[in-house]
Amino acid sequence: MSELRDPAVGALLAEERSFVYAFGGFGLEIPGATLVTNERLAVPRFNFVQDVSVAPDRVAAFFERALDHYYQRAIRPVFHVRSPAAGPVVRALERLGYGERAEARSLHAARAPAHPPAGGGLEVRPAKETELERVVELWDAGGLTERAEFRRSLVVALAHPNPEEELLPILAFEGTELVASAIAHGYRGAWGVHGLATRRSARGRGVASTTLLETVGRCLPGPPPLVGLWAENDRLRPRLEKLGFRELLRYAVYELDPSAQLAQPTVGASPGPRWRPERAPV
Repeated sequence: MSELRDPAVGALLAEERSFVYAFGGFGLEIPGATLVTNERLAVPRFNFVQDVSVAPDRVAAFFERALDHYYQRAIRPVFHVRSPAAGPVVRALERLGYGERAEARSLHAARAPAHPPAGGGLEVRPAKETELERVVELWDAGGLTERAEFRRSLVVALAHPNPEEELLPILAFEGTELVASAIAHGYRGAWGVHGLATRRSARGRGVASTTLLETVGRCLPGPPPLVGLWAENDRLRPRLEKLGFRELLRYAVYELDPSAQLAQPTVGASPGPRWRPERAPV
């Protein structure tokens, strides 16, 4: 198991699940993975099968349970499969109509990120309660359309955090112009920086890097023991290494073709229970 190779992996996977739970989601743990689900935010960012690792002779049962769970809810999940992916898992996904994304998904972590730069004309700070709409404005959730629901969930999570959990929306300004945002989320000592996004006009100038370092170095409450960040492509890897983040784990991401129809197999009439306990005489 990856958690046995590096305890930081287990802590950051738990933090990622907890982030989805904070927005009204839940997780169903089955042998081989955790089915992370959010029925109100029905996009892949909040509905994914986390850390797939299945024995070859259990592949069929695994996918039957996983897909039944999501398809009953009319949700198209994505599968995060440990890289390199096992042949039986890949073949099963392909038979089910799932294809691999061109870019892998990687988990990067730092225990002592590079010190944030001084000044630079960028003001990075926690968002005020009246500024949550600005966080939602730039949030990148991979096709998120339920923005009103996302904002409502953010308000609830901020007002009523669960024990051992913190949520910190972050905004970055150049003068009065909003140029970047993110959401820092802490769970049992591990922090994740989610949805780090910059305006198109501000890209290529180090805004995202500065926002990340300022968030970790100045905005979080106290020195964080562990900070994680997910990268959706390999172009970020050299940049993150310069900031003190190292890659812990890689996942191949499998998703359903957009044209595929979600269909459940036809189920015949139930034959009824095969065994019933004896009834006491009336």
